[in-house]
This record gives sequence, C-alpha cells and structure tokens, in this order.
Amino acid sequence: MRQWTLNRKPLQKREEGTAMVSIVREAAAETDDKAERLTGGMVRVDIPVSEGGLELAQEKGVLGWWRWTIRRRPPTQRELNERLEQLYLTLKNSTAAHKDALVWLVGLYLTRKKILRQEAGAFIHVKNGERTTVRPDAIEPPQMEAAMNELLTIIQ
Repeated sequence: MRQWTLNRKPLQKREEGTAMVSIVREAAAETDDKAERLTGGMVRVDIPVSEGGLELAQEKGVLGWWRWTIRRRPPTQRELNERLEQLYLTLKNSTAAHKDALVWLVGLYLTRKKILRQEAGAFIHVKNGERTTVRPDAIEPPQMEAAMNELLTIIQ
C-alpha cells in the first residue's frame, strides 16, 4: 500500500463570490524532495475560474477537482458574543414592538455564555450589574417571530 501526504498551497485572499477550482494532483512535478516523491505526495491548488482553473483541471496528472465559491467567513464565537452583548445593552433604549421578545432571546443566550445572570423575572449583567426586567409570558408569537428574524440578520 502506498502512503500519501497532502500539501496545500497557501490560498490568496480573494473577494467574496469568486468562483474557484480546487485541483488535487501528484506533487512529483512540483517538488525536488526525493522523499516526498517516493512517499507519493499530493498537492492541492486553488485557482480562480477566471484565471484558467477549469482548463488546468483537465490536464494530465490531475487526480481530482471541484468547483466552489468564496463565501463570507461566519463570525467567531467571540464576535457573536460581543455582538449580542452590545445588542442587549442597547435594547433598554429600544422602542421596537418586539423588544421584550428580543431581550428574552438574547438574555437566554447570554445567560448560557455567563455574560448575564438570570433571576426571578430579570436578567442581570455580570460586569456592570444592570438589571433588565422581562416577562416571557407576555410575549406574543408575532413578537417572537420578529425578534428571531432580527437576530438572524445580526448573527450572520
């Protein structure tokens, strides 16, 4: 049985929405390292379609290829926590109809992350001690739906 090692050429920063082709081929032609040629090294190369990626995928020696599109990187857990904490702190001045539902949803999430503490009928911010009263039984389904839609736009 032959052992394989897979190396990847560093991906250059590209704009969101760029169509790319990833190609996997043997690295023997790419390297001068005799050990890598003997162990059956492979290399992955990512090339934009606009720079001839599809034509290179059809060349001899290509083991496989696929198309993909560069997408926006999702927020990290830390970024998400910071966004939601900032939203929570600004909700006290909100006049939105779905304010209570938003406070409830964000409060539950931030309680799980130990940014807030939940007590009877209120959330308390751990760092500054700010108390926000909330009544989850008074939240109507349309308010909850509007709050969930707003949260989806914030976290993406």
